Amino acid sequence: MNNSLEKIDPRSIPQRKLYTGAEIPAVGLGTFSSDRFTAGEIADAVLGAAAIGLIFILRLFEKRLSRTCYTTHSSYDTQ
Repeated sequence: MNNSLEKIDPRSIPQRKLYTGAEIPAVGLGTFSSDRFTAGEIADAVLGAAAIGLIFILRLFEKRLSRTCYTTHSSYDTQ
């Protein structure tokens, strides 16, 4: 793990307040050094990354759901 990350004081990270009143850290995943690409290329890269992230998250939920359904179904079979 990067030692410099361990030295960050969590209180120094800016917060954003949601409509519910809850606060979340304002952490940006930027496109550093993107000045050599067109706006369209940046948009395509960001959308592609978001799509991959969404697919990953959906697969995690799918695995969790299939395990839950199998466990529930199996418990009925054994009684």
